[in-house]
Amino acid sequence: MTSKKKITTSSKKSAKKSTPLAKKAPKVGDTKRPSIRVLIADDHSVVREGLVSLITRKTDMTVIGEA
Repeated sequence: MTSKKKITTSSKKSAKKSTPLAKKAPKVGDTKRPSIRVLIADDHSVVREGLVSLITRKTDMTVIGEA
């Protein structure tokens, strides 16, 4: 019986010595997260307006200019 107790206690000790967890990824709404900046260049205004509309819906993307 004592050998079983030693096995269970040693396994508990080894579980405590596990490697540290990796760093967590930043959250979507985190202001420290770098933003993707986009410059849109197209000769059709409808295409430009559509792309601006789609990109501004994303929280991590910003349209910085159109041409």
